[in-house]
Amino acid sequence: MSQQFTLAGDATLTLQYLDGSNQRTFAELANQNAISVAFNDETVTMDTLKGGAVFSINVAAKKASLSVRVIKGGSDDAWLNQRLNELLNLGTTAKALSGSTIGNFGDGRGNLRKLTATLTFGFVKKRVNLVANYSGDNEQAISEYVIDFGLSELAFN
Repeated sequence: MSQQFTLAGDATLTLQYLDGSNQRTFAELANQNAISVAFNDETVTMDTLKGGAVFSINVAAKKASLSVRVIKGGSDDAWLNQRLNELLNLGTTAKALSGSTIGNFGDGRGNLRKLTATLTFGFVKKRVNLVANYSGDNEQAISEYVIDFGLSELAFN
């Protein structure tokens, strides 16, 4: 079962190459669910034995999938599209991405806490779908990118 959290409002997203170069702080996020991070793998596997139980840590649980929705045609869209094209053109020699997203969450008692997701070793997972609506679309034109990361960490600050 996938665990996911969605950041909105004052959330920030910063991505760069793994070596720290080409850093981008996103400024053209779409409305509503602009940033989502999903963790699709279970953290442990467990088995019950006669007289006890055993468990093992699933290292794949460190993977994360970032979904980011940006204004179509904007500079954030162009930056992400360049990363996708680099991957398609350079293959295994393309530079991996790293980054972080930070959002505020209420604890239900009037206190705000920051949740930071640190993401490492990522690549744009698939091309962006193109949609044309000739009957008059009343929504923002957006591009949604999915970036899979091999390593992730969550921390409340």
